Amino acid sequence: MYNEITEMIRSLIVQMERTKSWSQRRLEQNKQYAKYYLETSKHKSAVYFYRREYGDKTGATRKYLGTLQSEEVLRIMEVVFLKRRIRLLDKNIRAATQFLNGYKASDPQTVLNGLPQIYRALPPGRCFQVKKPVNVEEWRNNLLELKKVHPPKYPEELTLTCDDGTVVRTKSEQVIANMLYSLGIPYVYEAPLKVGDIWIHPDFTIYIECRNRVYYIEHMGFFASEEYADRNEPRLSEYIRAGILPDEKLILSFEGTGGRAFNSRILRRKLERLLAGKPLA
Repeated sequence: MYNEITEMIRSLIVQMERTKSWSQRRLEQNKQYAKYYLETSKHKSAVYFYRREYGDKTGATRKYLGTLQSEEVLRIMEVVFLKRRIRLLDKNIRAATQFLNGYKASDPQTVLNGLPQIYRALPPGRCFQVKKPVNVEEWRNNLLELKKVHPPKYPEELTLTCDDGTVVRTKSEQVIANMLYSLGIPYVYEAPLKVGDIWIHPDFTIYIECRNRVYYIEHMGFFASEEYADRNEPRLSEYIRAGILPDEKLILSFEGTGGRAFNSRILRRKLERLLAGKPLA
């Protein structure tokens, strides 16, 4: 429960920051209207708009703009809306960040771990329930069946066989698959995952039994290349929009820089942390 809540809050913060960034750009495009506010008059049920500069006490800057069909009226309305929205987003981002920093897990296992040893023998069902572990074979078979319905593209690129018989596309993916197999981590290669209205295929979908949770591994390749990064950034954005955040449920790996080979030790350390019941970061 702790990880689900913190991931949800982090995802919410990311979404609010993206909305704030867009709103600020839009406000900058309309900054020439920021010095005005609107006044209205009514005649025979029709509403007419006037603009006036902030700080004008005499009415010298008052100018007739027309009806709601006036583009300038709409621009001034938009600026006022955006200013208020940015203020509210700032407030909400601060509140969510403060909540995240102060939030303490209260799932049964965390509570038990914080008690003196004598109380840790309290059995499940007495006053709490423990989430049942996933049946690994059933979980794997369900994903493989789903993969038949939503297969990944370019099956002709699957040319490299791993230690457990899985066929992958690249040498680096072969290294990762063999690492998962040696660590005893159940996985499905390129299992379908629905994000919004589309299906994507994470390189590896894994299940960590001691945490009773599913994680995703995405090998981003040579991300130091600007061209490669531009091509893969939308894929990373899809995960973030779905609330699957790096170092929360998404594990990223990269090729080495300067022509160096893929360093699998970094990924292995992350996986070993999960197997030890520790968070990714």
